[in-house]
Amino acid sequence: MNVLYIDTHDKEINLIIFQNNKILTNFSLSNFKHQSEEMLNSVNKVLLDSKLAINDLNEIWVINGPGSFTSIRIGITVAKTLAYCLNIPIKSSTYLELLAFQIDNPNKIIEMPEKNGHFIAEYENNKLLSQFYLSKTDYKNYSQTKDNLFENIKLDSTIISNYFTTLENQNCFDVNPIYIKKIGVLSD
Repeated sequence: MNVLYIDTHDKEINLIIFQNNKILTNFSLSNFKHQSEEMLNSVNKVLLDSKLAINDLNEIWVINGPGSFTSIRIGITVAKTLAYCLNIPIKSSTYLELLAFQIDNPNKIIEMPEKNGHFIAEYENNKLLSQFYLSKTDYKNYSQTKDNLFENIKLDSTIISNYFTTLENQNCFDVNPIYIKKIGVLSD
């Protein structure tokens, strides 16, 4: 089984081809001007590097947030389009859920920094209680009161395959971006 993993939540395009749950090709691209112009070229490159044709894909896995508003939409749009056109299953997850999956603690708080603050996910008994965004100042105050906070977690790439195989397939029309951070006009 050939799976394309798409992650555009950060300032990079991260693509992985999994073949039978093992990484076949891992590709990252950063320092580009327009992600929308680079995305399809990157998918084509990862397929060529894997010696696969687009029709060889059996499933799509995509990160649906949180992160850059535009980047998340680009990744989701490409994933949904491929799943729909190829008539293959799609699965989505937030990056915070993926990070939480690798922490063996049922009551945890996962933190993911970004330029102006931090995305937070709080779990109790391995169930998501809430997701929210804090400015750097608010995060500093918040983090001082939490003893089960996991900061600056590095994702183990084998976790991606292990996690996504536990998820149910979704209808591609139901895969949507997750925005935790409010845009400036809404916060005034």
